[in-house]
Amino acid sequence: HIDVKPKAHMKEFYDGYLTIYPGTRLVKIAGKAATLTMKEFQIFDVLTDQPGTILSKRNIFDLAWLYKVCADPEHAVDMHVSNLRRKVDTPRLAGRQMIKTVRGEGYYFDLDVLPQTS
Repeated sequence: HIDVKPKAHMKEFYDGYLTIYPGTRLVKIAGKAATLTMKEFQIFDVLTDQPGTILSKRNIFDLAWLYKVCADPEHAVDMHVSNLRRKVDTPRLAGRQMIKTVRGEGYYFDLDVLPQTS
């Protein structure tokens, strides 16, 4: 049995437009809860821990997967990121993506796409 304790801190971006509650795996975007799978939440949490930092697919896999048994880790990350994007990229972002791809390198969380509230 492995005891994994979730992080207790909350992450909030742009006056609450995006709020992440790691202890409960809740993500709110513009005040509405986004329904994420556990893996999608773990990937989003990893990316939002380091906004603007490009993380390789392997690095994301290593940080988000507790059990490292997977035939194709990079494909698994691609699949979950694709699903995650559909859930977190709202119409208010006007077609821009929070999770950006850097071809041949990986993904990063882009704070600049979030709406300014002031």
